[in-house]
Amino acid sequence: MIGLVPALGALSSAYADYTYTTLDVRGSLHGTTDPRGIGDTGTIVGFYGVVSESGGSQGFSLGNGIYTTPIYPGTGGASVTQAFGINDAGTIVGYYATSAKGGFHGFSLSNGVYTTLDVPGAVQTYPEGINNAGTIVGFYEDAKGGFHGFSLSNGVYTTLTYPGTGGALVTQAFGVNDAGTIVGLYYNASDVAQGFSLSNGIYTALDIPGLLYGTTGAFDINNEGTIVGFYEDARGGSQGFSLSDGIYTTLDVPGALCGTTGAFGISNEGGEYAAGTSSTNGFTQSNGAYTALYPYPFPISEIPGISGEGTVVGSFASASGVGIGFPAPPSESSVPEPVTLLFLIPSLVGLAAIRRRFKK
Repeated sequence: MIGLVPALGALSSAYADYTYTTLDVRGSLHGTTDPRGIGDTGTIVGFYGVVSESGGSQGFSLGNGIYTTPIYPGTGGASVTQAFGINDAGTIVGYYATSAKGGFHGFSLSNGVYTTLDVPGAVQTYPEGINNAGTIVGFYEDAKGGFHGFSLSNGVYTTLTYPGTGGALVTQAFGVNDAGTIVGLYYNASDVAQGFSLSNGIYTALDIPGLLYGTTGAFDINNEGTIVGFYEDARGGSQGFSLSDGIYTTLDVPGALCGTTGAFGISNEGGEYAAGTSSTNGFTQSNGAYTALYPYPFPISEIPGISGEGTVVGSFASASGVGIGFPAPPSESSVPEPVTLLFLIPSLVGLAAIRRRFKK
């Protein structure tokens, strides 16, 4: 029987465990930056606010100290380009719009060459991730406003719809590992979100024991097959979880109101690392002990990624309310251990709102 194991521990502060540096993309609006991911090679991708009459944002990458600000050709400076994922070969995926008002198309960028990613029949396409084999996963919106998952491999699009849900309900893919296993969520006949994995054509629902409503979401998977995500507990709050070798482990930050924790990313090296959003602070968890992350005298607003060697990327709200991005590698004095990076989230509703690409 699948078990649910709590991963609880003491909470400690660790100001010196990470070295924080703000991201400063030239031309960003009020210094606004939003890193969304980091590859195991250390290259950071994300987007930043631009100064224009119509607003908008532009993507950026940062590797070896050099900023590159990719703008999809022909979109113009007032449009939107946002980068979300990168693999070890440096291929970036994201989406763009010809207007700041939306109408999104996916894209990939490899060796300076842009490729538009539009799922056939889609009105909007949202790539979410890419593995080292070049397989891209995400979701798209159809003409009726429904959302479907997709994968793109060797130029072939495959629509992902959880069996039995029907074409009108939601399926979304968020992560893929190098073996091609895909994770995401779908809405069942009761209109409840449920996580799933897809491997070799076989869908598996993620059923965590003891759930009140059955609500789950899976957001990432590493090459060892460990899945991370969240679930709604009997108190109506959300909990982070990891799933490895059939064992579910609850990730519950001590002192979090209503058990509001979650995990949105996991790395492939140095143990298990998860990343996500914070309502107050980010946290690391190592061998059952949670450690608070304080980059500046302001609360962390989001931590969406971590690399194999343990560098976290995220953003915090400054005193003026501007979102400022940062990378934070572990200090040299830190001892590498299996670590889980967690975050506080205000509620399950807040989780869906914070994860801006979560569509329903």
